[in-house]
Amino acid sequence: MEISTFKVKVQKAVSEVLGQEYTVELREVQKNNGVLLQGLMIRKGQDNVTPTIYLNSFWEAYEGGVTFADIIKKIISIYKEDGIGRKIDVSFFQDFEKVKEKLCFRLVNREKNREQLEKVPYIPILDLAICFYYAFDEAGVDNGMIPIYRSHLDNWKVTDRDLLEIAVKNTPRLFPGETIPMEDVLGDALQELPEEVRREFLRKVSMMILTNSRKTYGACSILYPGMLEQLAERIGGDYYMIPSSVHEFLLVPREREQDREELKKMIESIRNIELCLGSPVKRVSNSEAKNSVVARKSLIAARDIKAGEVFSEDNMTVKRPGNGISPMRWYEVIGKIAPRDFKEDELLEL
Repeated sequence: MEISTFKVKVQKAVSEVLGQEYTVELREVQKNNGVLLQGLMIRKGQDNVTPTIYLNSFWEAYEGGVTFADIIKKIISIYKEDGIGRKIDVSFFQDFEKVKEKLCFRLVNREKNREQLEKVPYIPILDLAICFYYAFDEAGVDNGMIPIYRSHLDNWKVTDRDLLEIAVKNTPRLFPGETIPMEDVLGDALQELPEEVRREFLRKVSMMILTNSRKTYGACSILYPGMLEQLAERIGGDYYMIPSSVHEFLLVPREREQDREELKKMIESIRNIELCLGSPVKRVSNSEAKNSVVARKSLIAARDIKAGEVFSEDNMTVKRPGNGISPMRWYEVIGKIAPRDFKEDELLEL
């Protein structure tokens, strides 16, 4: 089953379980580097703040054999345990004077985010782009952010450069830069190495990580005023900067001339690994499709069922193979009448 079909089935099932008091919506979310995720938003009544539950991993779990019923139960459990559904007044966003005190910036790859950058104001820098957001810190909302779009600039009557001037002052103040030795990042894993191996590793791998105080979108701290000079003083000389992700930079001291070539080879190896891993979006290959009947599951009788008996969670279950009624139709089948007798483990029919 394609994820496009899966997400619609999930939306319908969650809506049926929660009832009319809730609104369940599908939303495609464009993440960094062109990754497109399928999100599910559950909102109760007039709430206007609710988390997005991404369905991609649930779809992969379903393709791997997890029952549709278990997936729906897990999604609803996540919403009830972690949901912050409530109503928050966001009318302040119309007034730039109320927004600018928490206006911040972050760094993204320009080429990999071309489509996303068409909608937002940004400042190009090398092969990166400086984008802007509002740091939302209402009680109960961790690491909240509201992206700034071009339409906001039209309403506020400000320019890209106006945003940059303000964000460069705010971001270091709200989210100070932090450097973390690689030894601290590796932690317990490093301690498990023999003493001699650990010392040799630390001698060769003397790199540090640059991020910010909340460890989110920390790569932008490389642009904080005076940061490059502070890093040189802390490292004790020249250094290489390697953008690892939107959240951090790797800092490697320049100790030998050949370090540059070694780093270049290391980065090329990492990129080759990424190419081998392929797209972050999982799709069913042709070879996998041939085995779908064997790998997938169907609705079957959990026990003997008499003709005229009502299908329920007590007399239905899910097992392989997948040549019967799909588990995606679980909530559609529940409540219907058995058209004939079914033996235990027999494929159900309507």
